Amino acid sequence: MDQVECFTLYNERKLVPRDKLSFRPSVYGIVLHENRVLLITVRSSGKLGLPGGAIELGERIEDALKREIREETGIEIAVERFARFAESFFYYDPLDQGMHSFLFYYICRPLTLDLAKDDQIDDAEASQVHWLPVDQLRRDDFQEYSKIVIDILQTER
Repeated sequence: MDQVECFTLYNERKLVPRDKLSFRPSVYGIVLHENRVLLITVRSSGKLGLPGGAIELGERIEDALKREIREETGIEIAVERFARFAESFFYYDPLDQGMHSFLFYYICRPLTLDLAKDDQIDDAEASQVHWLPVDQLRRDDFQEYSKIVIDILQTER
């Protein structure tokens, strides 16, 4: 049986049978404000992640991005421009589910600044919304799929 190497929620590697993968297009926002970037803490791992997530069938990418950021952070955003595309093979440990993901990253700016409290976040994995200084971010602080944020931020300077 053909297997695909996936990164897990805990930044480990796991072989997943190809026929057990599902396709998951996703979108993530790099929301910048006063040399800070908007990040969430991933509940299961304690690592940093970008706000964003799955694009629902029939949903436009930018609409999905606005919805996901509102659900995970409580703020409204303006999508400024496309930043990067990446492909990922991800294994979500809590559901024993492998995903072949197309990841779309956008630079955004906040239209509102009041962050959601933990009990207001409408997402199983997102918690503790932060504005963190760009110059203090380290690659090891991030979930595997979010490490790309460091590369994008370096090109934004």
